[in-house]
Order: sequence, then C-alpha cells, then structure tokens
Amino acid sequence: MARHGAPGWRTLVMAMSMGLCGVTGQVMAGAPAGDGAPVCWSAPDDVRLAVMGVTGQGALLLAGGAVARLAWLDTPEPWLPARKAALEQLLGGAGAPPSEIRARNGGAHDRWGGFGVVADVAVARGDAKEPCVNVQAWLLGQGLARLRPESANEPAPAGLQAWRKAEAAARAARLALWADPAYAPLPADLPQAILRREGRFVIVEGAVTSINERPGLTWLNFGSRWSEDMTVSAPARIWRMVKRSGLTVARLQGRVVRVRGIVESRGGPMIELASPAELEIAETGSRP
Repeated sequence: MARHGAPGWRTLVMAMSMGLCGVTGQVMAGAPAGDGAPVCWSAPDDVRLAVMGVTGQGALLLAGGAVARLAWLDTPEPWLPARKAALEQLLGGAGAPPSEIRARNGGAHDRWGGFGVVADVAVARGDAKEPCVNVQAWLLGQGLARLRPESANEPAPAGLQAWRKAEAAARAARLALWADPAYAPLPADLPQAILRREGRFVIVEGAVTSINERPGLTWLNFGSRWSEDMTVSAPARIWRMVKRSGLTVARLQGRVVRVRGIVESRGGPMIELASPAELEIAETGSRP
C-alpha cells in the first residue's frame, strides 16, 4: 500500500470511487481556503469522498460502491449495530443526502476488499457546520471501538495519542462496550484467564518484570515462570521501532504497560507485536 499522500494512494481512491463525480464533482485534494469549503477539507494531501451509507461492519460505503474501512479501529461483533447507528447519526442520519469526508491513507485492504482510511467530517449543527470531527477519535470516545493498530508497514497517524486518550476516557467512564467486563483489559498476572482468549484480540495490562533482548527476538516478561506467565515477543524489526519510539529497556523495566494483540499459546499466553503502537505505558505508570 502506498504511503499517505503518494500518487498510488490517490490513484487507488479514484479507481475505487468511480461514480463520485455525480455527487461531489470529483475526487480531489483538499479545497484551498476561500472557496467556501469548510476548513475541515483544507489539507493538501487528502482527498474528499462522498459517503452514501454505513455497512454492517461499520465501514463507509462510498459512491460507486467502494468501501472505506475506518483504519486503526476494532469493534466487537455485538457492538457493530450500535457503531453503525452512531455513524449514520454522525453523518446526518440514515437516508440523509451523501456526506463528504476528508480522508487519508490509513492501511491496506481488508478481506472484504475495503481500503483503510483515516476520516474527518464536518458535523452539521442547524444551518452551520462545526470544525472537523475525526471519525476514529469520535468512535473511540463513544466507547464504540477499540484502538487496533495496523501493521508496522503502515506509519502511525498523527492522531495516535489523541485516539489513545479518547479510548482511555471512554474506558474509564465505562461507556458502551467498556461497560461489558468481557472487553476490559486483562491483568497480566492472570495467565489462565488470558489463555482462554486464545486467537482473539485482547488488551492486557501489567508490570514488565524482565526483558530478554536477543538478536532476532526480544521478550517482555510479566512473571518469573516464562513457560507459564504472560509474555510479549517483538521481532527485531519491531523492537527497533519500539525503541525509536522512546520505549527503551530502561523505560519499560518495572513499568505497567498496556499491550494489545492476538493471544497465542506458547506454554503461557503470548502476544507477538505486529506494530510498535501495540505497546504503550499505561496511565498508572509504574508497578506498585
């Protein structure tokens, strides 16, 4: 997948959004200031897309039938209807005229053929439009999605920290999906509870007790029994990216971290990092 702003991204969007010209004129770069377009669409490297509706998976259905997946988000299946309804309301209500979003490259195609976007929308309030609302941040803040980083091949978006804060606020307030204990972060010191989620996307929190750096693979341990306790593995390329982000061995040792990913069984539960964004220092900061 081409990076944000690259010609390949624009070509892909234009090819997959055939028919858009009948709604908004064309797939185009952000409108320059002064042409009457909301400031929401003033970024030169983005594209404007017309949204015709919301799919059952909570993705955006574009003019011409293309599907734009909202990148960096995960919504458990029981909450997909609520996400769909909330998005429809944000975009003006079900059956409303097409809405325009400002979109930028957010990730590779998914198995349903949708391409990943980071999306902003200007929300109508009466006869006026308010400043841009980032759709990802809005869903996270409503408790209708969890942050789920794309692969390390996709650069972290500029809004990553804002997304983390939005998710944290919704989690603390137990909004929507966070009111269900099934989706609460799992304590790292309960390995059997984590193992019961094998093959599923989870969030785990706990103190890093030791770190074992090796040339090809680094291990973050959450207990002294490595064959039974929770561990996180990071391939060499990912570990280099983790350290470049500021999460060095010295900073991680003894700290309470939050990790998200797919649970594997390797004696004890293990999550292999696919992106450096899957690991962060938790708000609680350090081990009691």
